Amino acid sequence: MTQASHGEPVQRFKMHRRTITETDVVSFLNAAGLHEPFFIDMDCIQTNMTEPHRSRFAPGPMIISLGMGLLATYVAGIIERTLEGHAVGPFGGMTGLQARL
Repeated sequence: MTQASHGEPVQRFKMHRRTITETDVVSFLNAAGLHEPFFIDMDCIQTNMTEPHRSRFAPGPMIISLGMGLLATYVAGIIERTLEGHAVGPFGGMTGLQARL
């Protein structure tokens, strides 16, 4: 384990990679109902955006969702390592889940 600039231990881990394609972006836009011109109308994008951004881009909620999906397989291990040596119950002290529909 390495140390952060403020002296706290830093945990590093490797996760798999994911290339986001235009098909992924379009599928997410359709599923989420994000039909704003800046996401779906290529003419609007190329006319109104500056040079480096004249192609389709992924909306923030899609990036967050993909990041959560990439990280999901490591969350339990991260929680275990983070709480190691602390007196907590299973899953960081969470003892149950209640939901109402």
